[in-house]
Amino acid sequence: MFVNDDEHKENDMGDNSKGSSSGYGVSLPDLRKALDNHLYPAIAHFEGVSSNFNRLQNYDPFQIVGPDLGSLSQEFAGKWRDLIGPLVDNRNRFIDTVKQFAQALEDVARTYGETERTNAHGFHSIMNN
Repeated sequence: MFVNDDEHKENDMGDNSKGSSSGYGVSLPDLRKALDNHLYPAIAHFEGVSSNFNRLQNYDPFQIVGPDLGSLSQEFAGKWRDLIGPLVDNRNRFIDTVKQFAQALEDVARTYGETERTNAHGFHSIMNN
């Protein structure tokens, strides 16, 4: 899931320190830096929070209210699972969506880098003939 630095070097053209403009005012190195420094750590954070919610969902509510309360404890256990379950499901869907978005950004950056390299090679071939 994380951007491979070797691919970065392969897709970057020459020693242009500002990178290649994508036509949208964002250079490919800036996009990769944003993915590596912001989006992927955020995904990891949400995954950690999600695993904590999963643990909460599976937590035995009898430990909270005690088994001595009988049916009240069982009712609480049901309400606990009803409350936590959707939170876990929504958080997991959110994480999956952000991961798909990150993958799409990587695919665009990789495709653009390959297209630019091909175009540059074609331009140099024409100029050299």
